[in-house]
Amino acid sequence: MTTISFRQTLSLVAIFVAVSATLIVMDRRDALDPLREGLISVVEPVASGFASIARGPNFESDLERELERVEAERDAALAENANLKAMIAEYEVLDQERVVESQRPELDFLAAKVIGGDPTGTQHFAWINKGSDDGVEVGMAVTDPDFYVGQVVEVTESTAKVMFIVDTSASVGAQLLESGADGIVVGQWQLGGRLLLQNIDRSAEVEEGAVVVTSGALTTETRGVPPNIIIGTVFGEGEPTLRTNEVSYQVRPVVEFESLNTVWVVMPNDE
Repeated sequence: MTTISFRQTLSLVAIFVAVSATLIVMDRRDALDPLREGLISVVEPVASGFASIARGPNFESDLERELERVEAERDAALAENANLKAMIAEYEVLDQERVVESQRPELDFLAAKVIGGDPTGTQHFAWINKGSDDGVEVGMAVTDPDFYVGQVVEVTESTAKVMFIVDTSASVGAQLLESGADGIVVGQWQLGGRLLLQNIDRSAEVEEGAVVVTSGALTTETRGVPPNIIIGTVFGEGEPTLRTNEVSYQVRPVVEFESLNTVWVVMPNDE
């Protein structure tokens, strides 16, 4: 049996300490990076090979199939969710239509989607996805559905152009709901305003917040527009006109025209 002397042991310990210290210094100076990278390049393929053997030959294909299955289920769920949202939106529109028709049994309401506006920004109107094939005609009133929006001014087979009441080219016969005083509401959008109620008799009592509706009076009613559809509310003081016995009032519309997605075309009920 070979024995190592005490002196040989001390020598081996000294060599080990010296080598360790050298490696530590080299590592701190990044001198071992080439050696480390070389060892990694040798060890990594071996480790990957062992991992592949452990996973089996069908591991990658099984994983890909599982991923495809999960993605397909996700896409199906997204499609179903979109369909449900569309069905709910359609139900809400039909429910609103049913409520309005129950309140105004003499009228029919045709729901239509807003599909575009004025690309030039010089007028305030909207195109809708209903036209002459659906019974829509020029002059028909359009609501939201309880409030007045405007009138149909142009019709194709499948679309129609609705001029909003706030446009300066639009007007409609109007009345004050409480007093019954009648006049005409005209658009003021291009002039920096919203609506103006004109030709109101100076003797009429008009308060802030007075409700303005479409007219049913023979002298001011607008053809194609049923009476008593809310247009907006009065605000501010009356302004005398050139006719000394008449006053004009600013009117704040109830409808948010810029956010309209669905509107209702008012159609006569033959019954």
